[in-house]
Amino acid sequence: MIFNSINERTAKLIDRDNCLIYACKMAGMNEDLLDYMRGIIAIRSFTVERLHKIASETNIRFIVSYENGRTLTIESKSEDEKKELRLLLYKEHYMINEKVPVSQYFIRHRDEIMKSKQTRFWSIEEKMNIKGRKEDGTYVNGT
Repeated sequence: MIFNSINERTAKLIDRDNCLIYACKMAGMNEDLLDYMRGIIAIRSFTVERLHKIASETNIRFIVSYENGRTLTIESKSEDEKKELRLLLYKEHYMINEKVPVSQYFIRHRDEIMKSKQTRFWSIEEKMNIKGRKEDGTYVNGT
């Protein structure tokens, strides 16, 4: 899970669910299914075999991408239509694997950008889209 800050709300989220449950919740899975998955997992870390169990019993197709570029598809053998969930497994933590509107430059220079006088009136979306800096020090926005 990635949070901008730790507060009472985020602490409760971290305490209640592990990263896979949180990723499924963010992907819009219903609470009954999440509760079922919580019962199977019941611990903060779990094996790929448990993910296979969840997939076969819930008709979810998990497409897990690893940081080394490898991809693993885990699904039931059922011919029924499956809900697909793309996950990224990074340092033993599952997260939703989808594109987000943020530049790599922003990720590496977030604190600097957020404190900049040049960007103080920019929206967060504009800041997150900064692609770099010109020679004169001004930021280059990608929009």
